[in-house]
Amino acid sequence: MTTIKMDFKCAAKWKYADPIVPAIHGLPQWYKDKKAYGEEQRPYARGNGTLKACPAMFDSMTLGYILPLWTDLYVEPSYNPEFGTVPSFYWGAGVTGGNDSELLSQFNLETTSGMPGVDQTGVPVYKINSPWTLRTPKGYSTLYIAPLNNKHPLMEPISGIIHTDVYTHFINIPFIWTGPADFEGVIKRGSPLLQLIPFKREECELELGVITPEYQEELDACIHYPVEQFGGGYRKLTNRLMGEI
Repeated sequence: MTTIKMDFKCAAKWKYADPIVPAIHGLPQWYKDKKAYGEEQRPYARGNGTLKACPAMFDSMTLGYILPLWTDLYVEPSYNPEFGTVPSFYWGAGVTGGNDSELLSQFNLETTSGMPGVDQTGVPVYKINSPWTLRTPKGYSTLYIAPLNNKHPLMEPISGIIHTDVYTHFINIPFIWTGPADFEGVIKRGSPLLQLIPFKREECELELGVITPEYQEELDACIHYPVEQFGGGYRKLTNRLMGEI
């Protein structure tokens, strides 16, 4: 397996803030506390097991890196002539982001109108300017996305891809406010905001077809692997096959 270097740097005054971490270290507490199987469930029985027993879910949540909120974000309702009641955001006194830019800004209505999930909220889209930069090796870009299976209940980042090998800039996070327009409270420092997933830029070809008898044999071999998928069979099988590639 190829190892690549994800080079994160932050503005000097944020050097003591919560760091960006490998996603495996940012698993939510609800997931850590959850049991893979109930007391009366048999681990190797088909259909048994909780979400924690699903290897696909675990792999998605531990892929890449997590960028957490680096300071408390205070929220209170306010009135906007264009939108009505909307959240207003406040930081600590003198708090700024990368290049001392304004930490949080608002998009105008024309910028985001028509995007699914935006018009329905009746609230404008905002952007957080983080103090972090990222550089990846040549040929690698980065997917920015809401933390998989762990997005914040009040705000959802808009997904995007940056060619972080050739474009180095402070990471900006446009987001849709998904909480109540009249919400009042604090989004705590350390809350996971963004999952960053590096990938190698490659071209793919689409191939469509029907399942042949030979292909069906491969499917059957996976489906009927000695240990059921949720009981560890998927992990054992894929680890073995990937080792042969």
